[in-house]
Amino acid sequence: LPMAHRRIAAIMLVFLGASAIASLMVSCSPPEKQSLPEAAKKARVIVVSLQGYVGCGVDAEILRQPLAEAVADLNEPVDAVVFRFDSGGGMLNRVGLLSDMIHGYFNEREIECIGWIDRAESAASIVALTIPDLWMPPEGVIGAAVGVRETGPDIWETLPPQQQEAIRFMVAAAASRGGHDREVALSITLPDPSSSGTTHGARVLTGVKASSVGLARNADSLEDALNAIYGSDGWQIDLQRSERIGRDVEKAEAARVQLTQLYQRLDGAIEAAGAGNAGALEQADDLLGDLLALATVEDPAVQRAIEFLGGFQRVTRAIDRLEALSDETEP
Repeated sequence: LPMAHRRIAAIMLVFLGASAIASLMVSCSPPEKQSLPEAAKKARVIVVSLQGYVGCGVDAEILRQPLAEAVADLNEPVDAVVFRFDSGGGMLNRVGLLSDMIHGYFNEREIECIGWIDRAESAASIVALTIPDLWMPPEGVIGAAVGVRETGPDIWETLPPQQQEAIRFMVAAAASRGGHDREVALSITLPDPSSSGTTHGARVLTGVKASSVGLARNADSLEDALNAIYGSDGWQIDLQRSERIGRDVEKAEAARVQLTQLYQRLDGAIEAAGAGNAGALEQADDLLGDLLALATVEDPAVQRAIEFLGGFQRVTRAIDRLEALSDETEP
C-alpha cells in the first residue's frame, strides 16, 4: 500500500483497538448497585406507667425531667409516648400542672401522645382527658370526677357545690385540650346512684361504654392497641427508657406507702401513750425519729410523697403532740 494509505490503516487499527478495549472495559465493569428499599422503620414507643396517685408519683414534678431526657436522644428518636393509667385519683390542685405538661409538651413536638386506661378515677380521669388518643380495655374504667376530702380513716365527704363546679370547669378544659366531646366528658362529674365505694357515688364509664360514646377506643391489651395503630410489625417499646421514667414514679409511691405506715404507727403509739402506756411513749419517739429521717431525704420523689400526705405541717403536728405528752408524763 502507498505510505499515506498505510498511515490511515494504522490509525484505523489503533482506533478500532481502543474502541474494543473500551467496550471490553465497559462490559467487564461491575454493574451499578441497585438501591435496596429501606427496611420499614418501626415506631419507637415509650410507655410511662402512671400507677399511683396524682400529686405523688403521678406528678409533673416527677415526670418532667426524666421524660425530657428520654426523648432527647436524636439518634434514636421517639415516635410515641403512651401514658398508662392505673390511678384511683389524687390531689386536684396538682391536676393542672400535669395537664399543662402533657398538653404543652406534645403540642410542640412531632411525637404522638396516646393514653391507655386500665383505671383513671377522680383527679386521674381529668388528666387523662388531656390526651387526644385514648384506648381502654373493655373492663377499664374512667370517671368519678368529683371532689372529696378525707375526714377520718376511710371516711370521706364530698366538697361543697361551688368547688364541684370548679372541678366541672377543669374537666371541660381538659376535654377541650384532648379534643373530646364536652358533654360526654362532663357526664363523669354527675352522680350515679348505682356507683359506690371508691367512686363516691359518681359516674364511671367502662371501656365498652367509653367506646360507644366516642371517648376512647377499645382493645384487649396495649399491644393490641399499638398493633391497630402501627401494624403488628410496625412498633417497638423502648423498655430501657420506659423503665427509667417509671423509676421515679415507683420511688415516690414507695415512699408514700412507707410514710403512711409510719404515720399510722405513730398515731397509734401516741394514742396509747395518752392512755397511760409508758412504753408507747418511747416507741412513739423512735417512730418520730424514723419519720424525720425519711422526711429530710433530699430526693424529689420522697418530697412529693411528704407533700402528698400533708407536708411538713403534718410532721410538725406529730412533733407537737409527742412533746405535749412528754411534758404531761414528766414528774
